[in-house]
Amino acid sequence: MNDSRFEDLCDRFEASWRDGSPLSIEGLLSELADGDRIELLRALLEIELEYRFRSDLEPTLDEYQARFAQQRKIVEEA
Repeated sequence: MNDSRFEDLCDRFEASWRDGSPLSIEGLLSELADGDRIELLRALLEIELEYRFRSDLEPTLDEYQARFAQQRKIVEEA
């Protein structure tokens, strides 16, 4: 994935949280080929977790492991 595409997706995702209409991580990941999804997943998880904590939405590990069952290690790291 080129850096500008990665930055664009992260910027769109963060802007959607700031605007109060968050995009889904799953939706953004579907825009990429499988090989590019891991790096983007890590970045989007970090953004989403930051905004959820700021908003007192209290994310849980179980919730994210259910959403991203194939990427449990990345979820745990985030």
